Amino acid sequence: MKLPLKRAAEALLQSLRPVLRWRPPVLEADYPVDQDLRLDGRGLLLQPSFFCVRTPITLACEELTPVIVYPVEHSLGWAADRDTSCGADGTEGPDGRGGGLGALMGCTRAAVLEDVVNGRTTGDLARRLGISPAAVSQHTAVLRGSGLLLSVRRGRHVLHTITPKGLALLDHPHGTPVAG
Repeated sequence: MKLPLKRAAEALLQSLRPVLRWRPPVLEADYPVDQDLRLDGRGLLLQPSFFCVRTPITLACEELTPVIVYPVEHSLGWAADRDTSCGADGTEGPDGRGGGLGALMGCTRAAVLEDVVNGRTTGDLARRLGISPAAVSQHTAVLRGSGLLLSVRRGRHVLHTITPKGLALLDHPHGTPVAG
């Protein structure tokens, strides 16, 4: 199925939610500083990055095409090789043995930590993991108390994001020290 170019471009921009929000003619992003990036006919390069976490970054030079580097969606289970005892949905795997982060903190809590790498609301986590919002709140409270994630209220929603300490825990293979 072919879409007209304008509809295809708008569909692409709409697909970048929640990291980037398309409200014609403005592309919005949660960014650490308040700034406007005007294209002035130079176009825009959208660059997905596995290693960009939580918020997009911009690379802007007056002479070059502006670039927005944005985090890609990490699907549940992307770090599964570190914890094969947990299923992608955070439940115990078929072998029932503990191992890795699942053994340390429980499969569901490990799945919550892994899934907040891109930032998730309580409702997002509940839907993605198939648990109640109350259960998500309990898990995020423990992870927040351990310094592994940060929770910020935005209107009616609470956005949970991983801290550098939590990211270090996910990024280090078994048996390697994690700087505290």
